[in-house]
Amino acid sequence: SKLDAARIAKIQGTLAEIDAALVGKGLSSREAGDLAFFAGLARDRLAVQAADRREKERLRREASANYQQSVDQLSGENDLPSREKVADARERIAGLNYEFGNLLPLVPAKGNGKVFMTSDYGMRVHPVSKVRRFHAGIDLAGWKCDGWPVVAIGPGRIISSGWNGGYGYAVVVAHNLDDRTLFTRYAHLHKAGRPRIGAVVKPGDRVGLCNNTGVSTGSHLHFEIRRNSESGPTTDPKSYLPAIEKQK
Repeated sequence: SKLDAARIAKIQGTLAEIDAALVGKGLSSREAGDLAFFAGLARDRLAVQAADRREKERLRREASANYQQSVDQLSGENDLPSREKVADARERIAGLNYEFGNLLPLVPAKGNGKVFMTSDYGMRVHPVSKVRRFHAGIDLAGWKCDGWPVVAIGPGRIISSGWNGGYGYAVVVAHNLDDRTLFTRYAHLHKAGRPRIGAVVKPGDRVGLCNNTGVSTGSHLHFEIRRNSESGPTTDPKSYLPAIEKQK
C-alpha cells in the first residue's frame, strides 16, 4: 500500500540511525546481522514507494547489499531465529536480483522437442471424472515429456514439496513481489528430484521432473498461480508466461 510522506520520512529517519550504527564499533555479529536485515527491509519498502526508476533501482541495490551483509554476519550463528533470518535474506536477495515470469516452467530434455498447452485455464470437462468444472491452472506437455525438467518461473522459496492428493507429487514456491505475494504450483511430478522445503530458488532452477502422479491421464505438468496463499484465488498463468502454442 502507498505510504504517506510522514511515514516515509519516519522510515528514512530510522534507516539513517541503523546505517550509523552499522558503521560504528562494538556490535556483535548477531546485532550487526539483525540491523543489516532491518536496513534491507526499510530500503525494500522505500523502493516499492519510489516513483523515479533510478531511485527505485538504487534502493533495490542497497537493500540487496544490506541483506547480503545480514547473511555474512549471521551465517555463523546456530540459533533458529538467525537461521530463519539468513534464509529470508537469501530469498529477498533473489527477489531483488531476478524478474518473475516470462519463462516456461516445462523444459524439453536436452533442448529437444516442443512444449504445448494441452488444457487451458477455466471451465472444462475433467479428463478423468468427465464432469465439467473449473481448471485452476494450465496443463503443459510435449512428445515423450516424462522426465523433462520442471523449473521455477521466478525467485522464491519452496514452501511445499511432497504428495498432494490429486496433484500427485507437487511443489509450491512462494514469490515475494514488491507489495504482493504469488504462489506457483508445479504438479504431477516424479517422486524424486524435488527440492526440500525452505530452499531458495531463482528463475530456471529445477523444482522437479515431469510425470503423471496423482489424478492424471498421462505425463504432463499442471501449473497454476495463486494469490495471497497457496490455496488462495487463482489467476490465469498465461499472463506471466511467454506465448504457448495450444495443442490441436
